[in-house]
Amino acid sequence: MRTEELKAVGPEVVIEALQQLGGKEWIKDEFHRIYFNELEKLYGLDCQYYKTGNIARASLNGEPISSSEARRILGCLCDLKVWFDVKDLKPHFFVQGQRDPRKFAIARAIISRIEEKLKACEPESENLTEEAEAN
Repeated sequence: MRTEELKAVGPEVVIEALQQLGGKEWIKDEFHRIYFNELEKLYGLDCQYYKTGNIARASLNGEPISSSEARRILGCLCDLKVWFDVKDLKPHFFVQGQRDPRKFAIARAIISRIEEKLKACEPESENLTEEAEAN
């Protein structure tokens, strides 16, 4: 969804849709953001662990991957902060630590997924807008 479309839907609907994706609302002073903490889920990474904490099995978007690749991805995810700014109606990310190109690629993939899921909410949102205009 583009910014204009999100503005037409209204921030309340956008906030609700983002919270359904696992976002947590944060408001402080002039900031109003929705932060995403479950980045593994948004990226499509699924890991099962041994009792020791080591990765037993892992998959990315349903495809099996090695436990070492899963550990590398988890390391990248730990260095990312992803949020949606309610004021400018755009997703943002911040990379901590070393500026590894993989971190940027993962962040862009997560943002794309957030945008895709917002598009999936679009028909529902349009119906709500039409109903509000009718009343």
